[in-house]
Amino acid sequence: RDGPIKAKALARSLGLFTDWNAHISLKDKKDSKLPPVEGTSKLPCGISAVRDHLRNVDDVPLLVSLFTDCESNSMKEMIKIYQENGESVLCLSSTLSTNHLSTPLQADLAISLDPTRL
Repeated sequence: RDGPIKAKALARSLGLFTDWNAHISLKDKKDSKLPPVEGTSKLPCGISAVRDHLRNVDDVPLLVSLFTDCESNSMKEMIKIYQENGESVLCLSSTLSTNHLSTPLQADLAISLDPTRL
């Protein structure tokens, strides 16, 4: 339950739109026992539902700027979905993050930053 709240706080600080229905959880509903953070989303929930939504409903998942509950496999799969739909993908990562080393390799362009304290 903390994941989407923290992600939205970070997104707000970066100037991204974070109102209701502005994020997609990449965790499948069957894996989550908790209700959505805010109301009932009209967006797909889970990476497996994104392709179906794109095929049968609309392209809104490609317009959303915030994804929560991300794991390496689901992030790589979402990058593939963007690429399959003609988008170029930039992956920005931290040199200190060793959890998702293979994710930037899926992107068209990857930049890794060495974070410093302010």
